[in-house]
Amino acid sequence: MNYGPNIPSNVRRGAYHVDRILKGTTPADLPVELTTTFELVINLKTTQALGLTIPQQVLLQATEVIQQRPARRRRRERACSHRSWSTMDHRPAAMKIAAAP
Repeated sequence: MNYGPNIPSNVRRGAYHVDRILKGTTPADLPVELTTTFELVINLKTTQALGLTIPQQVLLQATEVIQQRPARRRRRERACSHRSWSTMDHRPAAMKIAAAP
């Protein structure tokens, strides 16, 4: 469960300030702004694993409800000349010769 500022909204506001500064406005002339948009994210799988129950009223107010853990992304295999790292034999040359029949 997470309650915090909406990051993309803050980034957009930051870009607006950068744009104003690049157009000649001095930073002292820009108003100080506080976050106005917040989001509530609830991970149901985690709450169930912890034995917690979230009231329906809270679930209805949530910005996002995650039903399951997102799948992990696999690392891209690095290419080394014509072979990938996963298929390369990393043993020292002496071990390769000793292992040969």
